[in-house]
Amino acid sequence: MITYKTLRYDKIASIKPLWEALNRLHHEKAAEFKEYFGKRTFEQRIEKFRSLPEDRLFVGTAEDSGVIIGYVVATVSGDGTGEIDSIFVSGDYRTHGVGRALMDQALGWLSGAGGLRFCVGVAEGNEEVFGFYRRFGFYSRMTILARKGEGNRGGP
Repeated sequence: MITYKTLRYDKIASIKPLWEALNRLHHEKAAEFKEYFGKRTFEQRIEKFRSLPEDRLFVGTAEDSGVIIGYVVATVSGDGTGEIDSIFVSGDYRTHGVGRALMDQALGWLSGAGGLRFCVGVAEGNEEVFGFYRRFGFYSRMTILARKGEGNRGGP
Protein backbone atom coordinates (compact mmCIF):
# COMPACT_ATOMS: atom_id res chain seq x y z
CA MET A 1 0.00 0.00 0.00
CA ILE A 2 1.10 3.51 -0.83
CA THR A 3 -0.16 6.60 0.97
CA TYR A 4 0.00 10.03 -0.63
CA LYS A 5 0.29 13.37 1.09
CA THR A 6 1.38 16.96 0.64
CA LEU A 7 4.42 18.18 2.54
CA ARG A 8 5.32 21.76 3.40
CA TYR A 9 8.41 23.28 1.80
CA ASP A 10 10.29 23.05 5.10
CA LYS A 11 10.14 19.23 4.71
CA ILE A 12 11.74 19.21 1.24
CA ALA A 13 14.93 17.65 2.62
CA SER A 14 12.95 14.41 3.04
CA ILE A 15 13.15 13.85 -0.74
CA LYS A 16 16.91 14.43 -0.96
CA PRO A 17 17.80 10.71 -1.38
CA LEU A 18 15.27 10.35 -4.21
CA TRP A 19 16.39 13.58 -5.89
CA GLU A 20 19.99 12.37 -5.69
CA ALA A 21 18.94 9.09 -7.34
CA LEU A 22 17.23 11.11 -10.11
CA ASN A 23 20.36 13.22 -10.57
CA ARG A 24 22.51 10.05 -10.83
CA LEU A 25 20.10 8.70 -13.43
CA HIS A 26 20.40 11.93 -15.44
CA HIS A 27 24.18 11.79 -15.11
CA GLU A 28 24.25 8.21 -16.42
CA LYS A 29 21.97 8.96 -19.38
CA ALA A 30 23.38 12.34 -20.40
CA ALA A 31 25.57 12.36 -23.49
CA GLU A 32 26.49 16.04 -23.49
CA PHE A 33 25.89 17.36 -19.96
CA LYS A 34 27.38 14.70 -17.69
CA GLU A 35 29.54 17.28 -15.90
CA TYR A 36 26.44 19.38 -15.16
CA PHE A 37 24.71 16.53 -13.37
CA GLY A 38 27.97 15.36 -11.80
CA LYS A 39 28.47 18.70 -10.02
CA ARG A 40 24.87 19.46 -9.14
CA THR A 41 23.72 19.37 -5.53
CA PHE A 42 20.30 19.08 -3.95
CA GLU A 43 20.84 22.41 -2.18
CA GLN A 44 21.51 24.15 -5.51
CA ARG A 45 18.40 22.59 -7.02
CA ILE A 46 15.97 23.61 -4.30
CA GLU A 47 17.19 27.20 -4.24
CA LYS A 48 14.82 27.93 -7.14
CA PHE A 49 11.79 27.09 -5.03
CA ARG A 50 12.56 29.72 -2.39
CA SER A 51 11.85 32.53 -4.87
CA LEU A 52 8.59 31.26 -6.37
CA PRO A 53 5.19 32.46 -5.21
CA GLU A 54 3.66 28.97 -5.12
CA ASP A 55 5.05 25.47 -4.80
CA ARG A 56 3.84 22.09 -3.58
CA LEU A 57 5.59 18.86 -2.74
CA PHE A 58 3.57 15.67 -3.09
CA VAL A 59 5.01 12.37 -1.87
CA GLY A 60 4.11 8.70 -1.92
CA THR A 61 5.11 6.64 1.10
CA ALA A 62 5.27 2.86 1.41
CA GLU A 63 2.99 2.08 4.35
CA ASP A 64 4.93 -0.98 5.47
CA SER A 65 8.25 0.87 5.84
CA GLY A 66 7.25 4.53 6.09
CA VAL A 67 9.84 5.34 3.41
CA ILE A 68 9.09 7.97 0.77
CA ILE A 69 9.20 6.10 -2.55
CA GLY A 70 8.19 8.89 -4.93
CA TYR A 71 7.70 12.62 -5.15
CA VAL A 72 6.68 15.45 -7.43
CA VAL A 73 7.41 19.14 -6.99
CA ALA A 74 4.99 21.48 -8.77
CA THR A 75 5.36 25.26 -8.99
CA VAL A 76 3.48 28.26 -10.30
CA SER A 77 5.59 31.25 -11.32
CA GLY A 78 4.54 34.90 -11.25
CA ASP A 79 3.50 34.81 -14.93
CA GLY A 80 1.09 31.92 -14.34
CA THR A 81 3.30 29.15 -15.70
CA GLY A 82 2.59 25.91 -13.87
CA GLU A 83 5.49 23.50 -13.98
CA ILE A 84 6.19 19.94 -13.01
CA ASP A 85 9.64 20.81 -11.69
CA SER A 86 10.81 17.41 -10.56
CA ILE A 87 9.34 13.94 -10.31
CA PHE A 88 10.88 10.62 -9.39
CA VAL A 89 9.66 7.19 -8.32
CA SER A 90 11.97 4.53 -6.88
CA GLY A 91 12.65 1.70 -9.31
CA ASP A 92 10.81 -1.01 -7.34
CA TYR A 93 7.62 1.06 -7.41
CA ARG A 94 7.58 2.04 -11.08
CA THR A 95 4.75 0.60 -13.18
CA HIS A 96 2.55 0.48 -10.05
CA GLY A 97 0.70 3.75 -10.70
CA VAL A 98 2.73 5.86 -8.25
CA GLY A 99 3.90 8.33 -10.91
CA ARG A 100 0.36 8.65 -12.25
CA ALA A 101 -1.06 9.29 -8.77
CA LEU A 102 1.59 11.94 -8.05
CA MET A 103 1.04 13.64 -11.41
CA ASP A 104 -2.73 13.66 -10.88
CA GLN A 105 -2.26 15.38 -7.51
CA ALA A 106 0.22 17.90 -8.90
CA LEU A 107 -1.88 18.75 -11.97
CA GLY A 108 -5.00 19.10 -9.84
CA TRP A 109 -3.18 21.52 -7.58
CA LEU A 110 -1.71 23.46 -10.52
CA SER A 111 -5.18 23.87 -12.03
CA GLY A 112 -6.54 25.28 -8.78
CA ALA A 113 -3.48 27.44 -8.04
CA GLY A 114 -3.91 29.73 -11.02
CA GLY A 115 -1.67 27.99 -13.53
CA LEU A 116 -2.47 29.38 -16.99
CA ARG A 117 -0.20 27.10 -18.98
CA PHE A 118 1.64 23.97 -17.86
CA CYS A 119 5.07 22.65 -18.79
CA VAL A 120 7.61 20.03 -17.83
CA GLY A 121 11.32 19.94 -18.67
CA VAL A 122 12.99 16.68 -19.62
CA ALA A 123 16.74 16.34 -19.22
CA GLU A 124 18.86 15.47 -22.25
CA GLY A 125 19.25 11.70 -22.44
CA ASN A 126 15.97 10.98 -20.64
CA GLU A 127 13.66 11.25 -23.64
CA GLU A 128 12.18 7.83 -22.92
CA VAL A 129 9.85 9.53 -20.42
CA PHE A 130 8.02 11.41 -23.18
CA GLY A 131 5.42 8.61 -23.37
CA PHE A 132 4.66 8.98 -19.66
CA TYR A 133 4.09 12.73 -20.02
CA ARG A 134 1.92 12.32 -23.13
CA ARG A 135 -0.61 10.50 -20.95
CA PHE A 136 -1.12 13.83 -19.17
CA GLY A 137 -1.34 15.93 -22.33
CA PHE A 138 2.29 17.08 -22.51
CA TYR A 139 3.90 17.09 -25.96
CA SER A 140 7.16 18.42 -27.29
CA ARG A 141 6.55 21.94 -28.57
CA MET A 142 10.06 23.29 -28.67
CA THR A 143 13.56 22.07 -27.96
CA ILE A 144 15.86 24.43 -26.07
CA LEU A 145 19.55 23.98 -26.81
CA ALA A 146 22.18 25.09 -24.29
CA ARG A 147 25.89 25.62 -24.73
CA LYS A 148 27.98 23.48 -22.44
CA GLY A 149 29.79 25.24 -19.64
CA GLU A 150 28.11 28.63 -19.98
CA GLY A 151 26.45 29.25 -16.65
CA ASN A 152 24.21 26.20 -16.91
CA ARG A 153 23.62 26.08 -13.17
CA GLY A 154 19.85 26.26 -13.22
CA GLY A 155 17.31 24.28 -15.15
CA PRO A 156 15.54 21.03 -14.42
